[in-house]
Amino acid sequence: MAAKRFKTTYPGVFYRETERIGGPGIERVYYIVFTKEGKVIEEKVGRQYADDMTSAKANRMRGERIEGKRLSRKEYNVPQKLDS
Repeated sequence: MAAKRFKTTYPGVFYRETERIGGPGIERVYYIVFTKEGKVIEEKVGRQYADDMTSAKANRMRGERIEGKRLSRKEYNVPQKLDS
């Protein structure tokens, strides 16, 4: 069963509660949703404790992704080819 989505006060930002990494208890994992080239994109942006993420930070990241000022996690982690 999928984890329940919890709304935040910011449109396009929600979180799910999961087991905390590196400690006991539950932490929030924040996600953003936006459209790009007619497709709905949903991205994980960070964990409450591990990444010090808040709904406000997630909202700011969403705005940067929409404006093209921030790469997605996939784009950021792709190794770049070095010129020989």
